[in-house]
Amino acid sequence: MTFFLIITLLVLGFLAAAERIQAMAPGTKDLISFLRQSEGWIGIVSIVLGIIWLFRVLRWIKYFNLYLFLGLLSALVMIALGFLYAQNVLRGWSKDNASINDNINKVVDKLAPIKEPLGIAAIVLGVVDLLMYVF
Repeated sequence: MTFFLIITLLVLGFLAAAERIQAMAPGTKDLISFLRQSEGWIGIVSIVLGIIWLFRVLRWIKYFNLYLFLGLLSALVMIALGFLYAQNVLRGWSKDNASINDNINKVVDKLAPIKEPLGIAAIVLGVVDLLMYVF
């Protein structure tokens, strides 16, 4: 389960920092276009997995340590990026409710300017989480 969460965090980071990654490695264009086709569902899955990860990490609160801190950061970054990518799917589900759509717009307006830094943070956190899990 942890590897699935780490892979999801890395995919989210890759999507969010796609322009920067594509500038550094032009061969990633096909992969980016493949992932962009399902970014809404990737966002929904990452919101659910981020919430699951958040509850799993909160079990460690009595041992306030580096694992807790990195786990909380990873879960929050995953939820934030998931919300950015799932916005169109969420709007489609709540198209009859204007107040929910207004709240979605507020959150997206706050998170959109920091999408690329969140993506880079997701990649770094994913690699650190992977290394901490393996070692």
